[in-house]
Amino acid sequence: MKNNSCCSFYGFQMELHQVALLTIKKTNSKISLVNVSLTEETAVDIENSSLLDSSVNSLPATSKKDYTLLEEYEEIISTLKLRLASADEEIENLNLQYIQLKMSVEKSSKVIALYKKIGITENLLNAVSTPVIRKVKKVFSGVYPVSPRHSIPETNEISTQTTGISMTKHLGKPFSFKTCKQQIKKRRRKINYLTHKISILKTQNKKLMNKLETIQTENGSYDDINTDINNQFSRTFTKESLTDDTMLNESTDQSIIRKNEMKKMEFTALTGTNETKRKVIVLADQQGRGIRKVLAQLLGDKYDVFCFVKPFGELSDILNSCMTEISNLTMNDFVIVIGFTEDNSVSPICNQLVLWIESYQNTNILICEPLFNRCIKEKKLNNEISKICDNYLNASWMDL
Repeated sequence: MKNNSCCSFYGFQMELHQVALLTIKKTNSKISLVNVSLTEETAVDIENSSLLDSSVNSLPATSKKDYTLLEEYEEIISTLKLRLASADEEIENLNLQYIQLKMSVEKSSKVIALYKKIGITENLLNAVSTPVIRKVKKVFSGVYPVSPRHSIPETNEISTQTTGISMTKHLGKPFSFKTCKQQIKKRRRKINYLTHKISILKTQNKKLMNKLETIQTENGSYDDINTDINNQFSRTFTKESLTDDTMLNESTDQSIIRKNEMKKMEFTALTGTNETKRKVIVLADQQGRGIRKVLAQLLGDKYDVFCFVKPFGELSDILNSCMTEISNLTMNDFVIVIGFTEDNSVSPICNQLVLWIESYQNTNILICEPLFNRCIKEKKLNNEISKICDNYLNASWMDL
């Protein structure tokens, strides 16, 4: 059987027109069946075949195709990964925007609740400034302490219409917290000035009363003097004295003289001395040399002029001189300040001026314009000082 199969296999060399099925069975090895189908198109001459022929054995071509496909797939995967990363970033940005919008909505809802609580209408919202809203928020939240004189009265019900109408009626203009604050500040300054003036008048009255008491102790009381005058005047009009005209005239003349003397004593007690000179104190740096003589010649004998000069001194050194003498002055006296040439910045000048003017409100203060300064612009400094002087009644700004 083996010899016949070998002869038949080598007999077919040129062309094969049928399908041959070869079954090889081996008892030792466990090989079942191998089916080989050969057609006319796939049949190859084994003896005359070469490696360059296109056959199933030429595998490198298919491997190259697979490699290019892998590269394309890797490029697609990398682009998709980049798109995924960009999509994640966009999602994070959208989440942040959502959180910010949520916070802004909460803030706006709180502001609306505040408006409703205060009683501000929709027409007045444009006039309200943001810093005022912040302060109101602090007041209602409890962060900003409220003094008892500025405390807001607690009411259970607040009508928005009535509050808006009352504000516009009182002010005559659209409501704004800035104008109210400015008016309140001006009124407080006027009240403080008036209270200070009242205290000064009280001290002057006390001094006058003490002078009157001293005069009474020296010359006798008013009641005793009046009784003496009345007794003498009644004596002149007795029946006995009426007969003599000369005695009557003499007694009446004496009574009139004593009445005039009493009026003079009362006038001198109220005024102190007949003529009191006013005082003018000049506080200056090197610009104040020779100014005392000029002022004394211009003002005359009615004024006593004093000058305190500190060459190349700053404003703090100039203002701290002769503090006790300035505290004893009255509203009939004057203090003139000349300086601002050796200072370096505007803010300390303004702070020192405000404190100094508030501490000496018992006299009239005249602040002269600085002519030059090496470190500060004159226009800026003049504007700031003029604004400070406008806030006080006893202070004024002099343009030189």
